[in-house]
Amino acid sequence: MALWVGSFLAVIAASKPSGNVWRIIAISLAVAVPPLLVSAFANAIVLGPDSLNPHWEMLADKAAMDRFSMEQSRQIAANLPVLKGIEFVLAPFLYGLIFSAPAFAYKFLTEAESKKGPDAP
Repeated sequence: MALWVGSFLAVIAASKPSGNVWRIIAISLAVAVPPLLVSAFANAIVLGPDSLNPHWEMLADKAAMDRFSMEQSRQIAANLPVLKGIEFVLAPFLYGLIFSAPAFAYKFLTEAESKKGPDAP
C-alpha cells in the first residue's frame, strides 16, 4: 500500500503493520536512550550520585521535598557552566542522531519515487 504525503511517497507495509511499529519503537529507543544515559552519567559525575536518587520517602512530606528541590537547584546553579559545556559537547551527536533517521528515510523515499515515477502504483 502506498500513500502520497506532500511531495514524497510514504510506503506503508500492509502485511505486517505491527512489525513496523515495533521496529519504529526499537529504533527510537536505540537512538534516544544512549544520549540520555550519557547525559545522566555526566550529571551524576558533576552533581554527585545523589542526584539520581528519586527520594521516594519524601513524597509524603512536602516541606522535605521542597528543601531537597531547593538544594538540587543550588547545586545545578553552582555547576551550570560545566553542565552547559557537557550539553554543548553532546549537542552534535544528539542532533546527528535525531535528524539522520528522517534524512535517510527521505533519501530512501525520494530515490524510490524517482525510480518508479509519480504515477506508479
